[in-house]
Amino acid sequence: MFPSGGSQWARGGHLQPLLRSHEDLFIVNPYGFAFCELTASRLLICNFDGEVVSGEGVPEDTAFFIHAEIHKRLPRAKVVVHTHMPYATALAITEGDPLIFAGQTALKFYGPTAVDDCYNGLALDRDEGRRIAEAVGDADVVFMKHHGVVVIGETIEAAWDDLYYLKRASEVQCLAQSTGRKVSPIDSGRRCADREAVARSRWSRCPVAFEQHKTRPVWAGASIRQLMPS
Repeated sequence: MFPSGGSQWARGGHLQPLLRSHEDLFIVNPYGFAFCELTASRLLICNFDGEVVSGEGVPEDTAFFIHAEIHKRLPRAKVVVHTHMPYATALAITEGDPLIFAGQTALKFYGPTAVDDCYNGLALDRDEGRRIAEAVGDADVVFMKHHGVVVIGETIEAAWDDLYYLKRASEVQCLAQSTGRKVSPIDSGRRCADREAVARSRWSRCPVAFEQHKTRPVWAGASIRQLMPS
């Protein structure tokens, strides 16, 4: 389900929710495993100080510093996803605003999207984690210039829904730009109207879509049910 397109062997992305019963603890991928190698038993539970309270291994450094600071500083960020999925990352390394808002799918992100223009290399300390958390602000989606994207959600279903459609919107824009023809943005009034329509339907739709995808094959034959912690 992680819509990164061919990234089953990637080690540079993180999908990390807070524990519902302990909001000072969050789930994190251990260092050294690709997405297709992760199972519920391999996931770690950490506190905001980096201490592993459940699981074997150590958290991947950038995963900890990015996610711990966002979770700690943004109470609404129950789920934080960071990925280098190719099409969205391609837009993050181009000049100007990443999304043109020329396609219907992209309008889902009109408004709640920010751009972090400051690239400081790998996030290997709390200062960089804090800076990224500040760049998120009130946004649900952040394009990190020269890096990738961060998606914030109040639930796993909402974060997955945004990530899935961000991947699709980015892919369509890249294909449109590859034609060499001018890409025509949708006018601002229409953008606002469609964004409001998406917001009204989102919460009733995304849990259903998430459930439908749980049992579909992902990551080298595993299903999302097999990867989700009990």
